[in-house]
Amino acid sequence: MQVRIRKRSRKAKIAMLRDSNERRKLEFPRVGERIIVKETRRILSLQGRNADTATRTTLRVKRVVPRTQDALTAALMVEVS
Repeated sequence: MQVRIRKRSRKAKIAMLRDSNERRKLEFPRVGERIIVKETRRILSLQGRNADTATRTTLRVKRVVPRTQDALTAALMVEVS
């Protein structure tokens, strides 16, 4: 699974680093962490389904592989839990 951290201005990043909950938005998920994913509205519309029918899937992170040292994208190796 490919993940990306959204680009933000330096000022926004500094403000987010002050709050522990907001700081997590600047980091990739950690190994062992559980994340919940669901289909996007675009995928649901292509399937002819409503947003109410989106399926939530819980994944456990097994490995994180950033593209480079300071990359905003990484490959996650996950298992369905």
